[in-house]
Formats: sequence, C-alpha cells, structure tokens
Amino acid sequence: VIFNTLFGLSTSFWMAIITRFLLGSLNGVLGPVKAYATELFREEHQAIGLSTVSAAWGIGLIIGPAIGGYLAQ
Repeated sequence: VIFNTLFGLSTSFWMAIITRFLLGSLNGVLGPVKAYATELFREEHQAIGLSTVSAAWGIGLIIGPAIGGYLAQ
C-alpha cells in the first residue's frame, strides 16, 4: 500500500520509475506469505486463509493508487 500510494503521488518520471521498481522487487513476498498461511491455518480453514491473503493483496493494489491519486489532486 505504501509504494502504491507513493506511485500515485509521484511528481516526476523518475520518482514513478523508482516506486514501480520497489513494487516489483517486493512482489516476491506473496509466495512466502501464502506458504505461511498454509502452515498457520488448520486444514479445514486453509482455503479461507489463502483467499484472504489474495483478497488483501488485490485490495491493496486498488486502494493504494486510488488514495495516491486522490491526494495528488
């Protein structure tokens, strides 16, 4: 959410490039988070846990730029 917000608030081309680079380099976090969720939840609740992780990731990708675009105006 932080880097998406910073991308939305970018005031120059290079700031946008750097924040997108940071977003891409931190994108590898999703795999270990899903693995941790698999270990954390019991077998009957694993589907809910993994769908929650994916839903939170998707919501963050939508809300971050929306907040940044709103604050830029």
